[in-house]
This record gives sequence, structure tokens and C-alpha cells, in this order.
Amino acid sequence: MIMPRFRLAMILCCVLVGTAPLKALAARQGNEAGKAPPASEPAALAPNWIGLPAGGGLLSWMERGTGKAVRLRYRTTGPTGFGPPASALEFDDGFVNWADVPALAPFKGEGAGKGDGAGPHYLAARLRMLGEGTYAYGISTAHSQDGGVTWGKSRWLHSDRSESEHGFVTLLPRPSGGLRAFWLDGRGTLAGGPMTLRTRALSPAGEWGPEEELDGRTCDCCPTRAVNLKAGRVLVAWRDRSADEVRDMAYALGTPTESGALKWSMPRTLHDDGWKIAGCPVNGPALAAPAAGQTGPLAAAWFTMGRNARPRVLLALSTNEGESFSAPLTIDGGDPLGRVDLAYAPNGGLAIVWLEKGEQGAQWRLRLLEPSGELSAPRTVAEVPAERSSGFARLVPVGGDLSLVWTRTGRGLGIAELDLSE
Repeated sequence: MIMPRFRLAMILCCVLVGTAPLKALAARQGNEAGKAPPASEPAALAPNWIGLPAGGGLLSWMERGTGKAVRLRYRTTGPTGFGPPASALEFDDGFVNWADVPALAPFKGEGAGKGDGAGPHYLAARLRMLGEGTYAYGISTAHSQDGGVTWGKSRWLHSDRSESEHGFVTLLPRPSGGLRAFWLDGRGTLAGGPMTLRTRALSPAGEWGPEEELDGRTCDCCPTRAVNLKAGRVLVAWRDRSADEVRDMAYALGTPTESGALKWSMPRTLHDDGWKIAGCPVNGPALAAPAAGQTGPLAAAWFTMGRNARPRVLLALSTNEGESFSAPLTIDGGDPLGRVDLAYAPNGGLAIVWLEKGEQGAQWRLRLLEPSGELSAPRTVAEVPAERSSGFARLVPVGGDLSLVWTRTGRGLGIAELDLSE
């Protein structure tokens, strides 16, 4: 199906606020495969979704067991809906956190697999304790070459083994095969240094490349995001931290060289919000690029309180592959908590999700920026506690639609199938 084209001039210059059709169905719980919500136990939390460049992906979450036991669970997602639930890893030496969550990525690999050996390969990344300190943890990875049936030995993502914080990992499957990992690395914090952003690539054969530092001073505990661009380029975004404690969003562009490695730009400010804050707000960016067959700009959304201490959720667009971004649009309803997510909808529009304070607790809210440039009114998808335990929600393309998956504290995962049809 050919997706409608964005009217870029309208989007960038005169977004219209209206009531574009948008219907959030009630949260449901189910166990069967197909177009049903992900089965989970009441102790389930921390949903995450990672997609393949060609479509499909893996929805993952954690389930607590007895004592310190934790299972990393997942379901495949695709045009026909959800696959059956399965377990990837079980462990009792991990760190379980509402914001720093595991990642489970499918990628095109070599070796054992179906057909020509192009997959399905999975990489799981989870937090593993490095010492006795609360935040003395690192990122442990495991590789499956047979779609999760068996898993290789655990391997640390990073060379550093110091008892410092390493987390907020993003796994980005690459169109040519393999994947790239980004994470916050605190190896210098034990000596009073700042948190840093690092990256390395996993080849289709499952071999890790060298580590690279992209930013030597970042915010300590805000999630990272990355997205594939055209011609093999990559954009990664994170919350920066200046010497005088301004913590605005930053990004860097990676461009392929003749050797196939990426050459990284210096960090750039996404927008000059001027948010000066002495501590970490635990609010990272969201990114979205059009899928195959769609046209539209690169999009970034984030939470800020700016120079005037007013909370806002902002959306900015780029029509030149991240070389620059438009002046941002204000998306929220007036009192947001942030925790944004962003995804292209089947109709070519952009769906933006965030957490907004309500009269009692908080609400997962959603707006749709239509291909015509019309911006729908905010709609409430789900009511949740205004607590850290509500975590982050994720937009999941599945069954030809978008669904929202979130943590229902003590009641497992909730899901809303979003009807975005006109």
C-alpha cells in the first residue's frame, strides 16, 4: 500500500489543531497468539520494543519470580499480530529498574538460522551486578542464532568492569546485518568524572567491534535512542549535561566510511531549551523515521522544563536526515511528566505518547500528527499511578496497526490497540 506523502511545508509552518479520528480501545489482557495483547504475569513490568528495518520486531518485558529471580520474556510482532510468549533469559544476579530496562533485538546474522542463515538472530541485553553498590552494574549480553531456542554464553557489552553504572542501552538492528549498541558508561564516575555515551557494533557473525566514546559528559540516567537513516547513516540521541548543569537533548550522526565503519559527528544540540537542573530527570528522547514505503521527516520528541521551569513535551522534525531540526511544537496538555515515545502510524502520520498528570494519578496521552499536518486533540489511552512504577510505555507496530503497551503496577502489562484510521 502506498502511504500518503507528508505536506512538509504545512507541518513545519502551520500545524493545525483539530480532532483527527483517533480511538483508543480499552486495555485488554490475553494469552493466545495473534492479534492479542502480550500475555504476562502480574509481576510483569518494563515493556520494550525493537523493530527490524524491514518490518517486524520483538516486544520484551521482565517478570519477577521468587526471591531475586527474573525472567526476560518476549513475543514476536509482525503483520499477522503477536507470536506466542517465550522466555529468553532467567537470572538472579540482575538489577531491576523502572527506567533502565533490558533490550531484546532481532537482527540479520550469519551462521545458524533459517534459510540462507539470515536469521532469526536475537541479542539480549540486561543489567547484571558488578559489585555490592546499588548502582554497581553493567550490561550483559547473550546471542541466539536460532530465534531464541538456545542462547550463547553471557558476554559483557563493555570492556570496563569497574563497580560503576553502565546502562540505558539502545540496540539498533542494521539494514545490512548485525546491530549497533549505545549505552551510558560511568567508568569515570568513581574518580569524580562524568557519565559518558559509548557505542560499538555487533557484526552479522556475532563479533563485537571496538568501543567508541561519543560524548564525554552526559546526563546520568536518561534513556538513549537511535534510528537508522538513509544510505547506512545512523542518528543517536541522548540527554547532554553541560559544565553548568544545562541538560538539553543532544544527538550525533554516524556516516559510513569506505571500510564500513561509522564516522561520528560531534554532539549537536537538538534544541536550545536551556533546562538547568542539578539532578537527572530520568527522561530521554524518542525518535522515529518513516518505514519502508512511507515518506516523511525524521522526528524527535522529548520532555523539558526549559528556562521558565514549565514542563513541556516537544516535537521537532527534520527534512534533511538530521542535519537540522525545525522549531519544536508543544504537544502536551499542560502538565506533563514526560516519558515520551514516538512512532509512524500505518496511515503515514506520527503518533506521540507521553505521561500527563491527571486529577488523580496520571494518564498515558496520545496525539497524532496527520500527513496533512493536522494535529489531533490529546486523547487519554490509560490511567496509571503518577509514580516511577508506571515506567515507560511503548508504541508497538503489530497486525497492521499501532498498539500501546505499558506497565500496570502489580497487574502485569496493559495494551491498547489504537484505531488511527480516517
